[in-house]
Amino acid sequence: MHIKDLYSVIVTDNRAECRNFYVKWFAFQVVFEASWFVYLAAAGEPYPLHDEPWGQRRFALYDPSGTWLDVIQQIDPAPGFWDSYLR
Repeated sequence: MHIKDLYSVIVTDNRAECRNFYVKWFAFQVVFEASWFVYLAAAGEPYPLHDEPWGQRRFALYDPSGTWLDVIQQIDPAPGFWDSYLR
């Protein structure tokens, strides 16, 4: 199976606050908006990412709806990091 797109649906009473949060901190663009729904699209990587030695680049926080976001990209681990675990 090949995944072409992946997205989340967040149900919240804080629609405007969540929209503003994702536009400000993730540079999302508002593609469509109604009184009950906002469709956002990512435009790039404006948020700060932290490289973990075990092989993840990540950024985590709570959005205004209370949803925990843990954005992770797999990267090469630091040289030798897994050596002691693989013995």
